[in-house]
Amino acid sequence: RCLERGWIPVLDGDKDAFTDDGYSGAELDRPALNRLRQAVREGRVDVVLAYDPDRLSRKLYHRMILAEEFEKQGVKLEFVTQDMGTSPEDRMFFNMRGLVSEYEREKIRERTIRGSREKARQGKVVNAGSVPFGYRYNKEKATFEENTDTAQTLRFIFYAFANEKLSLQGLADKLNSLQVPTPRNGDRWRASTLGIMLRNEVYIGKLHQFKKHHVEPKSRRLSATKNKKTSLATRPVEEWITVEVPALVPVELFEAVQRKLTKNADMASRNTKREYLLSGL
Repeated sequence: RCLERGWIPVLDGDKDAFTDDGYSGAELDRPALNRLRQAVREGRVDVVLAYDPDRLSRKLYHRMILAEEFEKQGVKLEFVTQDMGTSPEDRMFFNMRGLVSEYEREKIRERTIRGSREKARQGKVVNAGSVPFGYRYNKEKATFEENTDTAQTLRFIFYAFANEKLSLQGLADKLNSLQVPTPRNGDRWRASTLGIMLRNEVYIGKLHQFKKHHVEPKSRRLSATKNKKTSLATRPVEEWITVEVPALVPVELFEAVQRKLTKNADMASRNTKREYLLSGL
């Protein structure tokens, strides 16, 4: 479009477009968009061209803020997919289209979430992207089934921890010394990975879905985070949807492991307190 109309792009560093790859279009505070707004304020821009209104912002009131901001600076706002127009009537219809589009997106989102929950209530696995170690995803049945290649390793991990005098780190060292393959072909087994694995009720046939949801963290890191909701929080238990999958270890073994994990955690806590007191602090 710029070539067609003979427009010269205003560069964003070494790029010929202000692009916020990975950042949510629902957010107004986006790095490239902020640089574009600054370029507008500095008078370096005559026309802001976006492919579609959704690419500028997904929220209508954000688009209205930006349109008014650009208009005050004498900058024209244009889109490749539709004509915004210049009259008050054109502006009204443009905003109405935006409102309808936003409503349709929310309907689709709500319908998708509702469909996923209904799928889970039917006993199906909704999120097949994260398959627990020891399982494989059966696409036809939409469920997890035993992976014979890794299930035996999973059972060995549970039995070794329950029956040998091992801490989580000791168990990790044992697996590494035996050169047991890690879940995702990582370099080494780690105590933190084993702690999560040994506490996962999926191994006694209970897959909890919709257990976590994304929230905005209490403290943001200094690094550029693409989405404000980067922390996971646990939903109330009554909101979980539990699906039955094949159990890989007996309930008795799983409970023995939980008792040992709790005992080890209590001992570690007491040792920390003892060291704290001995230090005289």
